[in-house]
Amino acid sequence: MEIKELEQEFKDYEVSFLGLTENTAQEVAEILAKYQAQVLVTGPVKEMTLAYTIKKHKTAFFSYFQLQALPSIVKPLSDELLMKTNILRFLVVTPPIKKVPERVRLISSDKPKEVEKELRSEE
Repeated sequence: MEIKELEQEFKDYEVSFLGLTENTAQEVAEILAKYQAQVLVTGPVKEMTLAYTIKKHKTAFFSYFQLQALPSIVKPLSDELLMKTNILRFLVVTPPIKKVPERVRLISSDKPKEVEKELRSEE
């Protein structure tokens, strides 16, 4: 298998989680490294008050990772995160595809300056 074929198999994912301690983010990062996931973005760890109690806890630490990984590791990764007692909740998702904004086409007219002024006023 060539390197290019291997790179094409990697997909984008986001793992978000609620942990009991600030160190939970480090533990999740170690698990991701174990599965050879390439972390692109690490979110800040923030303490938050939960809307309802989860396993008798009223506060938790939230963070997330954006990463690239092989689709085949998602199930074992989820199973391992599920077994960690200091992770209250987690979610593994594929981020939505970002649409490229379409360029505005100007139809030729007799008054191009007015159209240009209108476009500038909308910004």
